[in-house]
Amino acid sequence: FNHSGSHMSFIPINRYQLRMLPPSVDEYVSQDALCRFVVDIVSLLDLRNLYCRYSSQGGDSYSSEMLLALWFYAYTHGVTSTRELEERCIYDLRFRYITADLHPDHTTLSRFRKEHVDLMKDYFLQLVQLAYGKVSPTSNIFILMAPNYKPNPAISTTATQRV
Repeated sequence: FNHSGSHMSFIPINRYQLRMLPPSVDEYVSQDALCRFVVDIVSLLDLRNLYCRYSSQGGDSYSSEMLLALWFYAYTHGVTSTRELEERCIYDLRFRYITADLHPDHTTLSRFRKEHVDLMKDYFLQLVQLAYGKVSPTSNIFILMAPNYKPNPAISTTATQRV
């Protein structure tokens, strides 16, 4: 019986269930999700200039490729606050996919952006150029990635500089 005295059927709640999410982060999002697209495009970038800024001393760092993809994806959703981004890495499956279920804190996110903002601009231009070759310039994915980009059929350098 429920509170009204009638026999109603409810879906049982088990908060102690061992698995609430798929066992693999690869199963968190659909195959055509924008977050996958961003991860794929960032994986094609030449990140040697970014990697050479790291030292072999100290503790392990989060993957630069992951942090770069995370920031680019965050920007497509208007997320610029490091605290909001930190929260999304915990609660949003698309962000969790990018981070492979790791949860960088807001200080790490802020430090990465501040220390690499110059390279992020260059990498974003490369990302747009690569994305232009992968999708139609009028597709929603492309518009999300580069809302101010005006495609040039010749794919000239001047076209990509307007981003």
